Amino acid sequence: MKILFVGGGTAGHIMPALSIAERLAPSDTAYFILREGGRENEPVYKAGYPAYHLKVFSLSGGILSRLKGILALPSAKYNAKRIIKEIMPDAVFATGGYVSYPALSSARGLGIPTVIHEANIKSGLVTRLFGKYADLLFLPEGTLDTGLASLPQAHTSGTPVRRAFFELGYSEARRALGISENQRLIISQGGSLGADRLNCACLSLMRGLCAKTKDIIHIHSTGVRYFDKVKAEATDISAHAERCKILSYLENMPLYLSAADLIICRAGASSIAELKVCGTPAILIPSPNVKDDHQSKNALGLLKGSPALVIRESELTDELLYDSALRLLNDKSLRKSLYKNTRAKKLMQDEARKILDEIAKLV
Repeated sequence: MKILFVGGGTAGHIMPALSIAERLAPSDTAYFILREGGRENEPVYKAGYPAYHLKVFSLSGGILSRLKGILALPSAKYNAKRIIKEIMPDAVFATGGYVSYPALSSARGLGIPTVIHEANIKSGLVTRLFGKYADLLFLPEGTLDTGLASLPQAHTSGTPVRRAFFELGYSEARRALGISENQRLIISQGGSLGADRLNCACLSLMRGLCAKTKDIIHIHSTGVRYFDKVKAEATDISAHAERCKILSYLENMPLYLSAADLIICRAGASSIAELKVCGTPAILIPSPNVKDDHQSKNALGLLKGSPALVIRESELTDELLYDSALRLLNDKSLRKSLYKNTRAKKLMQDEARKILDEIAKLV
């Protein structure tokens, strides 16, 4: 079986596709169509999958921005059709982002089965446009798009999580990072591109908590475009560099999240799914910059049963983040309950396997 995955714009579109690709049988083959120039593409390159690229631009924003996106579509669709003809996959699997549109359109025209996986409670534009035409459509439980959910090809599915999250335990991950039993680990990050407001708040948290409390380690990922700026602003905590670590990107997310006692991050569907597997308390700060405010909807709809606090960015202050972090870190009953149930969480249903089974039936 040959599957051509397509998605891009954020890591949240890439990770579910990678989670499914890594579970393909040795006799199967995965290919990827990615957004040209996308920083979110790095995990695909590192995994070694054959990758093709389309030049696409956002269809939102001002008139000039939308015009640029529209003018790029004919060329993108032509190249998508050429790539699909070259590969001749058994199915095209889309996870969203503007790069998905020309690939789905071309696949449908060539008679190639199409599959769409929507991770967000409020479906993105590509899902809303193509969902009714897809041969298989996977939507999250509680989706706000009830019209799509009622289609005969629609299935309820969680967001697939990479295998490493199920294989790594809390103690094992901490040993790998050199963290002792009496230390507490905070991991914070604002997504693959970073987030300026979240960077500022987490830097303040380092000054107020980590730098003054010897049993706390705080590792913060700034995002590539903000790294130099944050490092320049963090010279005052350089004396605590062993416990206050600033990185541009977390290369091994399963390792860091599995070892954490507290996670501070955005509310993307993939991030929430990973938090559920790890069972780690979290402070979620939904991005206000995504279309339809879908991260806030994710935080409300996908977090059932998860130990998380949600803070809107408009309400985020250094004091509120400090108080919230301290409350979660000091809740010993919460921590004990989570670690006791870690094994049960790792035996959660494998969503990637369920999706692959449905694709195999389709093919």
